[in-house]
Parts: sequence; structure tokens; C-alpha cells
Amino acid sequence: MKDVYRWLEDPDSAETQQFVNEENKISQPFLDCDERKSIYEKLLKLWNYEKYGCPMKHGNYYYFNKNSGLQNQSQSEVSDCGKYLIIPIVKDCRDNILYYSELDTTSTMPSKLKMHNIIEKLEADYDYITNIGSKVYLRTNKNAPNYRVIVIDFENHSESNWITLIPKNQKFLRACLRSLIVSRINMLNTPKEESSF
Repeated sequence: MKDVYRWLEDPDSAETQQFVNEENKISQPFLDCDERKSIYEKLLKLWNYEKYGCPMKHGNYYYFNKNSGLQNQSQSEVSDCGKYLIIPIVKDCRDNILYYSELDTTSTMPSKLKMHNIIEKLEADYDYITNIGSKVYLRTNKNAPNYRVIVIDFENHSESNWITLIPKNQKFLRACLRSLIVSRINMLNTPKEESSF
């Protein structure tokens, strides 16, 4: 079956932007109605309650997200080994800079963590996949519009030391890629006598 809207999947193409602008000309007058402010205020009241995320195990500890009410959504992620807190700082839902902090699992967590900057410019997306020790696997669209997978070592993170694990491709690297890479890494790190392969 032919997908007649496939061309709309590229948000940066001139055709897609023209289509969106024409749609906005129709929808914006409707959205600018007098009731908009009262709807917004009602939604604020409905959203303003304490929320907790599902606990997830990383390393030997369980972590969960907490939101006191109208805070922005959580962006941090604990590494699979439980040793690092990975924090992307995002602007406008695209492009992020990336920080990490080492989590001391031997004592009580301090109220402020020491943050280390890895990605310093808002010029691409960087999504955490997994890590092995200080080497973090990230999906990025830096120099790869359809994404690629890179490895950055926290201990030597200058861009000249990045390793491309999966190069850019004509097709998008899908979200299931994380599971595939984690499974493959686990398989490679399993001693042969324990492996079923």
C-alpha cells in the first residue's frame, strides 16, 4: 500500500514546512478563541498534583522520578550499571547538551551532585542507549540526519575520541535499537560457559 503522506516525515523539508504553514492558517484562528485562557487555567489546576514514576532497578538500587506538580518533565536517566546519572538539557524538544554525574552508591547521596559536561553545544540529539563502564553508547543525529550510534568515554570525551559504532544510514535508526545493542553487548560480555549460543 502506498503511503501518500511519507513526504511529511521530514520536518525540515520545504514541502513539509509549506504544508504546516497552510494548515496553521486554517487552525490558528480557531485556536485563538476567547475560551483558550480559561481552558489553560483549568488544565493547570488539573495537572498540579504530586506524581511519581515507576521504580526501575539500575545496578543494585531502585530509582523513581518525582514531580511536585507543575515541574517540567523528568529528563535524567540512571545508567544501566547504576553508577552514572545522565542528564540531557533540551531546548525546544530538539538538540541537547549532555551532562553526567557519578553516583556514589556507598553512602548517602549529597543534595548537590558534581556535574561533568560531555556535549557542550545545542547542535544535535544525543540519546542514551547503554554503557559499559565509563564508555557510553549514544544515538545521535550529529552529522547523520537519520542517526548513528557513537561511543563516548566519560574519561576522554573530546569529539576527536568518539567512536562510530553504527554509521549513518539512509533509514532511520528505530527506538528498538536500544534493546538490540544492549542484548548484543550482554551476549558479548557473557562468559562462553554461561552463553546459550
